[in-house]
Amino acid sequence: MLAEAWSEQILVGWPPLAKMDTVPSDEGPELWTKLSIRVRRDICGGHARELLSATGLSDGEVLAQRYKIMQLVGEGHFTKAFLAKDLQEDRFVCVKRHRNLPIEALADFFVAAKRLDEVDRGGQFFPVLVDAFFDLVGYTVESMFEGKNCLVISTEQPGFFKDPMKIRTVALGALSGLVLLEKAGLVHNDVKPDNLIWTEPNQVRIVDFGCARLDQREERGRNWALAEGGAGHLDKWSPEMTLRLPIGHQSDVWGTAVSLCELFCGRVVWRSEQDTAEVVMAQALGLCNLRDGLPPSLLRRSPLDVRQLYTPGRRHWPVRRTGSSLEAIKPKRWGLEQILGMGWKDSAKADLGEFLLSALVLASWLRLETPTRRRRKKGRGGRTAGEDAEDGCGGDYGLT
Repeated sequence: MLAEAWSEQILVGWPPLAKMDTVPSDEGPELWTKLSIRVRRDICGGHARELLSATGLSDGEVLAQRYKIMQLVGEGHFTKAFLAKDLQEDRFVCVKRHRNLPIEALADFFVAAKRLDEVDRGGQFFPVLVDAFFDLVGYTVESMFEGKNCLVISTEQPGFFKDPMKIRTVALGALSGLVLLEKAGLVHNDVKPDNLIWTEPNQVRIVDFGCARLDQREERGRNWALAEGGAGHLDKWSPEMTLRLPIGHQSDVWGTAVSLCELFCGRVVWRSEQDTAEVVMAQALGLCNLRDGLPPSLLRRSPLDVRQLYTPGRRHWPVRRTGSSLEAIKPKRWGLEQILGMGWKDSAKADLGEFLLSALVLASWLRLETPTRRRRKKGRGGRTAGEDAEDGCGGDYGLT
């Protein structure tokens, strides 16, 4: 049993020391805004509000005496997005209904909107926050981009993103947006194909800032960004998210890289939404071609009880429980060849591959520490995943 093995091989320096940083001071002027709250004479009390908040919206319904609901255009775990007509300005907008969002949390959207406006006047790259109000649940209203998200395009037009130029367009649009987000001090935390909007003429923009966060404080046992819900879909989690490390801009680059892999393949890289974070980590190791597993120096930074989640060897593998025992999870295929196929370095996919090599890393400070990466840099890579995948897009993960 792995638990018994750990009893003799506790990681040196584990658990890590807790850090308690102060909230950074706001150097700018005070920001005050008005927020409308709908008051219903026949509703008083949290239980009544909770029951009625479960009721959905109907086409033609008018919210805040201004926004006429046209149709549902998107749905996530906590948010539904509707195409709506702004009756006051005579334009189409996107109304988002946020389930289980306390009224004070609407302030987060104003914070993100203010920072986005500072780097993107007029909303050329990102949607503009038009309004926010509370009617049993929180609502936000945003400007709209005319186009389709990349996941819909990939589903409706199989093979659309097999064209390297189209993948280049997605990468250019996403990375251009990430440059501005870094200037704004925002981490998106939820970059994925359905949050990348393809607009004409051939531009891609990032939307949906419901998971965006600023604060990266640490303390024992949790990471603030994750504890506050600031991490999106599990299958796009960067290794930092999986290990509960501080989430920075590199995590958005990771989400972009995984999204490009999925779009190029025409299917999701990961197996299912039922996979645990440890399965996601194992799959990440496969893409990064880290055949030695996770180095102890990385695990020592994690506040998690890694003794229950990773094997105790010199190099560590994620584990999952089967009955009363724990089994190590290792990828069956390795490297970018499973995505791009053999010979990608001498093909039109070379630019995509080089970007993925630079983006799919556990952390920037880990590059020189990882033996596999050192061998690749010196040209002594040995056997590659291309020996297992002729055409690419393999992505078959499991136990070995």
